[in-house]
Amino acid sequence: MQVIISSRNCSVSDALKAQIENKLSTVLDRPNLKITSVRVMLDIEKERNIVDISVNLKNHQFEAKAETKDMYESIDAAVTKIDTQIVRLIDKVQDHGNKKPLRDVVTEEPAE
Repeated sequence: MQVIISSRNCSVSDALKAQIENKLSTVLDRPNLKITSVRVMLDIEKERNIVDISVNLKNHQFEAKAETKDMYESIDAAVTKIDTQIVRLIDKVQDHGNKKPLRDVVTEEPAE
């Protein structure tokens, strides 16, 4: 997995890089995801701190953007958005083959 961290109108400190990599590693270390690359763009405009995260999987692409007054809060919000998107994908793709379909379930009629 390739993580690219870039910025506009600011410089990225080592502490900020460590925070981003720590948060992303907890979210993206799931089995069978096949992540190809992660791109993080940090931007500062006046008092707004904007974080834009793009995660590329084998057949999917997720994007999240967060904007607050603190860069660390923006990172947390964007990573949370990415996490919810990945959880939704995992739930959608998950194999539910062991369950019986509703049409095959025999309902017992009460005896008279």
